[in-house]
Amino acid sequence: MDTVRVRRTACPQPSRLLVVVCVCLLLLSICDFTWAEVVMPAGKAQTHTMAGGFALLADPVTHVVYQSTSDPGLFPSFPVWFDTGASGDLISYYVHADLGIPTTGDTYEDFGIGGSETFDVSQFTEVLLVPSLKQPTYNDIAYADLPASYSPYGDFNLQLRQAANAAKEYLPDGLGYYNIMGTPVLNDYVLRVRPNSLVHHFNLFLFGGPYPMIYMETALLPALPAGLPTDRTVYIDL
Repeated sequence: MDTVRVRRTACPQPSRLLVVVCVCLLLLSICDFTWAEVVMPAGKAQTHTMAGGFALLADPVTHVVYQSTSDPGLFPSFPVWFDTGASGDLISYYVHADLGIPTTGDTYEDFGIGGSETFDVSQFTEVLLVPSLKQPTYNDIAYADLPASYSPYGDFNLQLRQAANAAKEYLPDGLGYYNIMGTPVLNDYVLRVRPNSLVHHFNLFLFGGPYPMIYMETALLPALPAGLPTDRTVYIDL
């Protein structure tokens, strides 16, 4: 008679690591973990305009402001938008041609969402700005045309739009010519905007008479404001 031998294999035991993981998952499921929440009730910010202000351009050595060649009697400020995503500082053809901004003779090809475009490059040019802040003393209007309102923000090689592209730069909705202060100017500042606070200006530069400009209230700060929340922030009712 043959003898059948049956080999018994022990059931595998769970590893210690698996046991530890299961215990941790169980603890997570029964513990109430909380954190500090900062609830920010929203005012349903709405705006139809952008952050910006006004600019003057000057000789970086003499600090003499470039004047309008078409109408020397005009205060030579012009509206600019602040764009932290722009790699350069763009000046419209109509503005830089009228002010006679000197160029280096070089060109620069820039790329954006609409494709590429070639710009002339200015010599170092001093940029003076006045962000679009509320100014009760001047009722938001006249301070953009006061030389004392402007502060220097540095010397830059500006991207100057070429004449061949001038026809497309005027906006159909009447917001003005494309003049953009981008990363080179804004890099050392914190851009703070208040979308629900609109600032109305009456700027006289734009080639042919009075021209209204409306911006969000804008400030260029040297650092982040104090007292900002550091806990989790919850925005409601946006």
